[in-house]
Amino acid sequence: MPDGTCKEAFELESPRKTMDLEDEKPVAVCMGFTMRQIGMLVLIPAIYAMMTLGAEYYTPLKPYFQENKKHPERSFMKVPHRKWTQVLSIHKVPKIAFAIPAGFVVANLSPSVCFISGLIGSAIALWMMWLDTKEGTKANLYLAGRVVDGTAKILMLNVSEATLLAWLTKAQRPTGKAAQAVGSSLANFGVGFLYEGIMKKIPQNLPKATAVAASIVTAAVFIVWTLTCFVNLSPPSYKSKIKMGLIETLTGYYRWVCTHPRHMLHLIFTWMTVCAFEIPWGSGKGELRTILGDIWSNSIPPQHWAKGPKGFQGLCSLALALTLKGTASFDTIYLAPVGAFFQGLGWALLYFRFGYKWNNRTPAVVLSQLCNVIGYSLQYIFVCPLVFNLTYLPYAPISIGISIMAGQGSQWLFQTFILGEAPMTANPTPEEYDYILRLFMVSCAVSFALSMTYIFVIKTCYSTEDEPIEDIVQDQNTEL
Repeated sequence: MPDGTCKEAFELESPRKTMDLEDEKPVAVCMGFTMRQIGMLVLIPAIYAMMTLGAEYYTPLKPYFQENKKHPERSFMKVPHRKWTQVLSIHKVPKIAFAIPAGFVVANLSPSVCFISGLIGSAIALWMMWLDTKEGTKANLYLAGRVVDGTAKILMLNVSEATLLAWLTKAQRPTGKAAQAVGSSLANFGVGFLYEGIMKKIPQNLPKATAVAASIVTAAVFIVWTLTCFVNLSPPSYKSKIKMGLIETLTGYYRWVCTHPRHMLHLIFTWMTVCAFEIPWGSGKGELRTILGDIWSNSIPPQHWAKGPKGFQGLCSLALALTLKGTASFDTIYLAPVGAFFQGLGWALLYFRFGYKWNNRTPAVVLSQLCNVIGYSLQYIFVCPLVFNLTYLPYAPISIGISIMAGQGSQWLFQTFILGEAPMTANPTPEEYDYILRLFMVSCAVSFALSMTYIFVIKTCYSTEDEPIEDIVQDQNTEL
């Protein structure tokens, strides 16, 4: 376990100790950020974006995978609908199963090792998928590749968030979460244009598109490997991190949980809120394309609606974080409940058919998803960093892993056991999908109630001000 300087090493409030070299006074160069912080705000999301650009290649190409009985010539792999649904949903299972183990890995290994390991895993998964991208395949190897890719992605998610937030002060972390989302958003924007350009609406080009995706992530492995030879991704606050072992991390986190009941109460409410606002955001990707692209047919092509809101969300998050930075917080103007309200409003506009009878439905659909994106972004940038803020830094990756598990798990459970399989009709109607919109609105209402309870009850009656965040028992033993 770390030596007597442990508390100082993991101090977060002093920029001199955590943001720059020990003997160098940090200089803010833009909006309160130092040059090194700005570099990490660009570099870490860029690493994650490189993986996303390859790993998410299948999203705009789904019609080429799934069996199309009406137009069989439009599909290449011709995977049966039920099997393809399994291929898509299996991706969340390793994210749920390995979220907490990934936290332990990130807590013990350097960010460079974690980033490179995650990219190698994703590259292997994509080459497995490429080997199985052929006509009439049973897609078993493809399914295994999706499992491997999900495992790699959960490691990348955890190390990206834990490392980036450790580079920033508490007030700067909403911007860090937004920057993380920007990397993913730009990659999602690029995915559609890149792979649709490769396919050229020719199903036989699917193996080529898969090979390009695998090559991108493979190239990213060597790029990041070379980069880490010249750039140290570890925050100065991680200088004692390598001294922790796996068993010490396990026992230390358990001890910290037992000795910090108020922090745990805050964390539990934060995790439950994450579950509530992640459900309507990520549970219905295929259904979202049907609702926004087919039922509410508009001038935007249907294939862009599955990832369109997610692609825009990063830019919206960054704009909100920079606009509100230093002037607002989670508990001053209640931005989390406001976000839940806007997210629910977005689905309510569709449920009550706002603009459905207009000659041009595009403005109504765009307004609905603008509310959805703004609402989700407000909760994403102001709620998610609380998990990091409420946990003693050596154990923060573990709490982040639990948070990711909660968000991904809630989406998977909702999709699997509540939504089930979407209606398979040639001409879908609004009534067939109203139940999904109702469930999304209920989830937003739960998020609103949880965040209001947190602000007015938990933070007021169970404040953490008198409960130091440090692992007090460990520090006392260290001093002895």
